[in-house]
Order: sequence, then structure tokens, then C-alpha cells
Amino acid sequence: MPYGAATFSLREKGGGHRPRDVNAAPHKGGGSSRAGSMQRADGPGPSPPAPLPHGRGERVATLLVCVTCRSDERPLGAGLFAALGERLAGEPDIALKPIGCLSVCKRPCTVALAGLRKWTYVVGDLTAEAHLEDIVTAARLYAASTNGIVPWRERPLSFRKGVVSRTPPLMLPEASLP
Repeated sequence: MPYGAATFSLREKGGGHRPRDVNAAPHKGGGSSRAGSMQRADGPGPSPPAPLPHGRGERVATLLVCVTCRSDERPLGAGLFAALGERLAGEPDIALKPIGCLSVCKRPCTVALAGLRKWTYVVGDLTAEAHLEDIVTAARLYAASTNGIVPWRERPLSFRKGVVSRTPPLMLPEASLP
């Protein structure tokens, strides 16, 4: 099973879901039913993949901006994208990309931060006028992180309150990575 993969199973009592490693040894009674549920039968499991080498000109973070976002009064996404383009022009680690729609139309403007082997964050309720520096700061912190997770207290306020989703990294076979 690839690093970070898990399945979900119903709890025996009380309903709900909890992550369960499908390679885990079955629980052998005694103590909590959760004891040992995340241990692998064949040992502690594989180490996380090594970070990709940096320094060959590749970007370590991509900032996707929904350019179709609009309020009742006016379009917002294209203006945010243009403002970020000017602001991020000298950032070697952050690629800025327009995206047609992130399907968060009730919370414009919406951006996503993504990177290879990193968690992806979708954040809404942003405007160029009020949040430009927050977006730049969050993108820098994201780019500097090894896995895409920026500690909650270190995030700008708009990135603490505006998170729409956090998606785990897609784990590709090692042979397909650059």
C-alpha cells in the first residue's frame, strides 16, 4: 500500500468512520479497540518519499486562482489573478496559474495551493483589496513546507477562516516522478 493510504471502516459500536490501515494486524483483544489499529503487520511501514531535488528551476508550489469568481456587483477572480501576477513576479518557488472554476461559487474569490507530494488547500472568501498580502504570505509558507501543511497559527487569518478543503497528496509511483 502506498505511503499515506488508508481505508475507512465502520466502528463496531457507535457508528461513524475512522481511518484504518488495511495492512494492520487484527486487534488481539485487551485494552481499547483502537490500540494498535494503525500499526502495520510487517513493521512500521515505509518511510515518506524523499523530497524532490530543488534548484533546477522547478516551482515547489502552484497558486491556482479561480478567474471566473464574481460577486453580485462585479467579476473578482480576474482582478485577483492580475494583482497576484504583479505581486508574485519575482517569486522563484511559486507558479501562478488561472483556473476556470473551482466550484466554490458561494465563497468568491477562491484560490488553491498545490504542489507535488503536498496537501492541496482550497481557500475562499478572498479579495485583491483585502487579502493580497495574506495570499502571498500563505503561498510562501506553503512553498517552504515539505508536505504542504502550514501550522494553523502560522497561517494568515484569512487562511485560517477561509479553508474550504484540504486534499491529501496524490502518491505516484516513484518511477513516474522526475
